[in-house]
Amino acid sequence: MKKTIIAAAVAAAVAAPAANAGVVIYGKIHVSIDYLDAQTSARCSGEGTTPGGGFNVCDRTSRIGFKGSEDLGNGMKAIWKLESEVAIADGAAEGGSWTSARNAYIGLAGDWGTFLYGRHDTPYKMAFYASGIDMLGDSFMDANSLYGFQEWRRDNAIAYVSPNWNGFTFAAAAIPAEGDPNPDDDSFADSYSIGLMYNNNGLRLSAGYEDTAGETGNDDSMEWMLGAGYSMNAFDIAAVWATQEGNRASPTGDNDIWAVSMAYTMGNNKFIASVGQNDWGDDDGMGYGLAVQHMFSKRTSAYLGYSSTEMLAAHRTNAYLGEDAEAVSFGMIHSF
Repeated sequence: MKKTIIAAAVAAAVAAPAANAGVVIYGKIHVSIDYLDAQTSARCSGEGTTPGGGFNVCDRTSRIGFKGSEDLGNGMKAIWKLESEVAIADGAAEGGSWTSARNAYIGLAGDWGTFLYGRHDTPYKMAFYASGIDMLGDSFMDANSLYGFQEWRRDNAIAYVSPNWNGFTFAAAAIPAEGDPNPDDDSFADSYSIGLMYNNNGLRLSAGYEDTAGETGNDDSMEWMLGAGYSMNAFDIAAVWATQEGNRASPTGDNDIWAVSMAYTMGNNKFIASVGQNDWGDDDGMGYGLAVQHMFSKRTSAYLGYSSTEMLAAHRTNAYLGEDAEAVSFGMIHSF
């Protein structure tokens, strides 16, 4: 009896600090079985560059995170987050280990907005996803995988996000390069990023700009995007157009990309379609994807889909799908 009481007291003492700190544990498990038929293809998105078709079990950015806040009084609070990608299928996440850092930061929030610093999505990336273009995100139909859009989660980000003003939000970030790889890159904003987002009554509008000239050494190194989307009852549509000039992935490459995604929900099923094109110099590549997603519950779903692309692997940083590539994918998603 005494041992039981002591054990309960110890457990309560350990749990109390976490409870008082308001820690929230959350995450997502997303894994797919893919069949790839391609002339040139990496086996799975983000899992290396070794060509190989056939059947593959693919990690799809599964993750676990911890976040919390503390009330500091006068309408201000401290905020923090620690989120990591977790390898499910192969024992190695995108960074080459079992885990790979995603957004992780500390900051302050109040009626005036949010200030944070650490590792975080750039405002350009925030604006990109605010369009709603990824209706089956992290899957074989992800806009990055199919069409070659590039957006970044950056180390050393110093960011501000405004309050929501009747649906409008503004975000800006400065990224010091800390002299790496160029020793002359030592300013407060070797790169900077801006995002504008509007979401109200089903209408979504977004715009983003990012300048990385201070890091790449290319004065023209930048990218910008425009996005729009609209949701009405069971129907959702989104479109994005982007220009990438000498971005971080390819400091000397220029390309224009557009994509359109649509979804229709019928009961527990969602039907998704996407089409887009990447104009890289004199090369044009079209791609499209089709999928049906079944919702077993609010947290668990499964999908089956098909995609085809004419993108050239030599012009792709992701290299998931290569020239004249086709893919069939069955995936499961559980959020907690």
